[in-house]
Amino acid sequence: MEELKKKAETFRRSVPHKRLKEFPEIIYKDIVKDKPHKGLSNELYVTYIIDCPRKVVLMKWLEDEGYEEVQEEYKKWYPYRGNVWDDYLSNLFENHGGHSQVSVMVIVPVTNEKGKPEDVALIRGRIDAIYKENEQWKLVDFKTANEKKLFEGTHVTDKYVAQISFYSKIMNIEEFGLFFATNAAPAYEKFTDESGVLRTYAYDKIVERAHEIYKAYKEGYLPSEKREESCNYCPFREVCHRLVSSTDPRAEVIKIVKEKLEPFGKFKKKE
Repeated sequence: MEELKKKAETFRRSVPHKRLKEFPEIIYKDIVKDKPHKGLSNELYVTYIIDCPRKVVLMKWLEDEGYEEVQEEYKKWYPYRGNVWDDYLSNLFENHGGHSQVSVMVIVPVTNEKGKPEDVALIRGRIDAIYKENEQWKLVDFKTANEKKLFEGTHVTDKYVAQISFYSKIMNIEEFGLFFATNAAPAYEKFTDESGVLRTYAYDKIVERAHEIYKAYKEGYLPSEKREESCNYCPFREVCHRLVSSTDPRAEVIKIVKEKLEPFGKFKKKE
């Protein structure tokens, strides 16, 4: 096992993430191209809901002002790698009678203090694949993971389980799994929820969180909850504690972006 770990680490360090311009031009352009997204103001994506609620609210405020985060070029390789992986497996399931890239949407009534609906939030998501095996429908989600996490057994996170359980609740599918690709080896983690307890819990929690996020976004405050695991990669990690206690965090984060983050190329106005 130790020898395998060393080989995996050597391989990881040898991957030329920072030398994208040496790739064939057709691949390089596909990796670094901008993929603009124009969504509705009341849209919330499952992948963001299960991450840090504070970051979701901050990013939505900035989107309203026409800002988007600028990603360093070499870092675009990571989501691109996942997209290639998704496309390949999606086609595989399609070619064998399954369905891939299945879009789902849940409408969440947003209530006021008296419990009366006054708005709606839209939860959107995309199921990587559903397929039939032994007369039973099953659902699978594709992930990429660090081989170190695979060796440590920490690759299956609570947010991944929540996401796939949420999708399985919507599709009324009892068996679902996470298929991981790493630089070292693949892994598959299967879940069976005949009672529906796991799926119902995940569904209720995601809907509840979407309601909280949307109210915070509309009413101009930051949720108290944050996800510590996401802090290392968050552009707001240095100012988050200040913003959550601010009387006007929306105006303050816009000012911070204009004065500090935009001049250093961390954010830019959408074209």
